[in-house]
Order: sequence, then C-alpha cells, then structure tokens
Amino acid sequence: MLQRSSIITLGDNSGVGVGRTLGPGRGYRGQVATMGDKTKISVRTSKNASLPKGSVVTALLIQTKKPIKRYGGSSIQFNSNIGILWNVSKDAPRGSRVRCAVPHELRTIDGGSKVVSISTIVV
Repeated sequence: MLQRSSIITLGDNSGVGVGRTLGPGRGYRGQVATMGDKTKISVRTSKNASLPKGSVVTALLIQTKKPIKRYGGSSIQFNSNIGILWNVSKDAPRGSRVRCAVPHELRTIDGGSKVVSISTIVV
C-alpha cells in the first residue's frame, strides 16, 4: 500500500528510473494505493529527454511490499514497490516491455491483459 510521497521504481523500458507518488486516486478514502491502482507520480530520475525530472505522469502499480491475498488462501509479497508508466489517453502502457515479474491478478483490471502480455515473467 502506497501513500503520498512513497518512492516507487519504474519497471518498464520508458527511461524513467524512480518516481515519487503525489496522491493515490482510490483506496481507503483515497489515501492509499495497492497493486493494480493507477496513481500520479513525479519523476525523480530519468534518462528520457521527453520526461524530465519533475514532470507529472500516471503510473500503474504492479508490485507492492504489502502482501496481497490470492484466491486459494495464499498471499504474494514483493521486495519493492514497482510501477510502469501508463498512457491515459490510449489506456495502455507507455513502454513496450516490462522487465519485472507481474502478478496474474492484473488481468482483471482495464488494460491489464496488455501488461501481462508484454511482461517477461507472470507469477
């Protein structure tokens, strides 16, 4: 679960390395974001000239440190908070490849099947 000013790493090939959340859009009274939520982030480090430091973009969270319950009673937890940049107008990811593991629960969200198809590992 991410709050305002949480640090996330970007796991796609868009050129942005690290971002800071500005405020999750939904969750507990709009204060927290979990896996599969879209949130606004501020770019902290970037190799991409079109997305300089300080620019505000939308990101989809694909990994969180907080454990998520699965259907069979098991849970899944990751070591870091990772997201990918999201193109709001096309409702699709900005990058063409996801370099980290993606949980299969993302198939149920809007545009999540595209994320699962471009990822290298699905857990």
